[in-house]
Amino acid sequence: GGFFDQYEPINFMGTCSFTILGGGSHEISTNQTFGPGLTVAINNMGLLTNTDGNILTWSGATISLSDGNFLNDGIIVNDFGGTIINSGGANSFANKGTFTKTNGTTTFQVPSENTGTINVNSGTLSTRTFDHMGGTINVAGSTLESGGTFTQNAPINFTSSANFVVKSTHTMNVNQSFDNSTSVDIIGGKLINASGKIVTWASGTMSMSASGEFENNGTFDNTFDGTINNGSGSNKFTNKSIFKKSAVGGTTTINVPFLSSGSPTIAGNGTLNLTASSSFIGDISPGLSPGNLTINGTTNPINSSTTLRIELDPLGTFDVLQRSSALTLGGSLVVTGSIPNGTYSVVSASSISGTFSSVSLPPGGEYTLQYTANTVDIVRQPLPVELTIFKGESRKAENMLTWETASEINSEEFIVERAERADEKLFQEIGRVGAKGNTNSYAAYDFMDKQPLPLSYYRLKIMDKDGSYEYSKIIALQNNEIASTIIKLYPVPAHNSVTLEFQCEKNEEVQVYISDITGKLVKQLVVAASKGFNRQEVNLDDLPFGMYNARISGADFEQILRVIRN
Repeated sequence: GGFFDQYEPINFMGTCSFTILGGGSHEISTNQTFGPGLTVAINNMGLLTNTDGNILTWSGATISLSDGNFLNDGIIVNDFGGTIINSGGANSFANKGTFTKTNGTTTFQVPSENTGTINVNSGTLSTRTFDHMGGTINVAGSTLESGGTFTQNAPINFTSSANFVVKSTHTMNVNQSFDNSTSVDIIGGKLINASGKIVTWASGTMSMSASGEFENNGTFDNTFDGTINNGSGSNKFTNKSIFKKSAVGGTTTINVPFLSSGSPTIAGNGTLNLTASSSFIGDISPGLSPGNLTINGTTNPINSSTTLRIELDPLGTFDVLQRSSALTLGGSLVVTGSIPNGTYSVVSASSISGTFSSVSLPPGGEYTLQYTANTVDIVRQPLPVELTIFKGESRKAENMLTWETASEINSEEFIVERAERADEKLFQEIGRVGAKGNTNSYAAYDFMDKQPLPLSYYRLKIMDKDGSYEYSKIIALQNNEIASTIIKLYPVPAHNSVTLEFQCEKNEEVQVYISDITGKLVKQLVVAASKGFNRQEVNLDDLPFGMYNARISGADFEQILRVIRN
């Protein structure tokens, strides 16, 4: 009933009891055995501690907690099974040392936590409310049964054909692997993969019964040809994030309903065989840059709520979605990347009906989409301008661009575009040059940019008479004559104002245009600049906090600088 510090073993013989009560604290500072016939009762805020370095052999005793606490800082060897009984009240078992189970079925009925090591070497360890806060749980050829609310914040090591049984809610807040032929059985429980976490299913089996559910909020990575078996009850696999089949080829079979929720993605290679009624929303992304994915089953995987994402590769490979039965199209198709000229079947099925309601193809105009009875094809045809040279050179404060073509068919014009960096979203038209139209002979063109940036990126938009177009490569051109015209714009970031410093070759008016990140002009002012050095304060109080581009334009210079107000 008070503080008891035990330095020598206590011999419990026959039927007897060992009770800790009334807020008492008993510390075992020696090796001790709790054998058959002994009842250990920890009551009324009592505390039993197995201290560091000592071995407690739990071998047949009954352990009961009623408003009690059991702490293991040392080693517990459980060699027969047994139950830590919850007899009411606020009870707890905390393992900070090593708990090793070697036989029978052991049940933690009281709320428990682990920051040490738990070894389940034989039999079954069954938990109720359990917090795996850290440390290690090793399950080798035996069974871990999650029978209550189990919060998992550290991995569990399953080896030697271990068995993992989920009978309540088990949340994995950490990356977890199921390999070494592990059997996962969800029996009336719910196994949750938390957001941002990765479950790697590498071998073994997975089964659901009695309305079991796997809920994926992170990434479920299936790296082998597995099967999810369906038992009795309303079982389901709910994908709310990324389901990835990363094994090359092979078939994964899911016999429970596969349901999509939130903003999910299905990606990967091989065959996904969904035998039960399923639902599809979100993205379907065949391949892993790139590859083939076959989705078979009773439910059509493409509908008004799905987006099929196809990636093309310049080496000639591409993603493919396949289906062995009929496929009805709908929703969106988004195609990215590039591929050599030709026809490529990116969707194939035994028969295809309908069309995509929205289609996004790579820029340039040479890509088209065609539907056949059993394929959807991406067709790339070359545009009729053979561009052989595109280059530039700086000439004092101007940039001269030149290009040449070897042949042209129905060409309309060349649109010259410029940007401050090589981002296709930033290019803007700065001029046009008429094309030859039709010629099999060499043709040369030029364009002078009279107000270049210190570092300018250029490309040509090559227009055909029918409105189609393609882009040239991007070239960069440094002009040292204007690189130092604008000295600085500071501070970055700023709050109420920024200071603009620059120099001019003559007295002139300098325009300052401030645009938001969408390109919308939000502020404009004129600076009466004098020859030589100039300094101008620009007030920002009328602008919302955010990021802006300031274009400073004079008679012989122009430069774009970044403004950030916070």
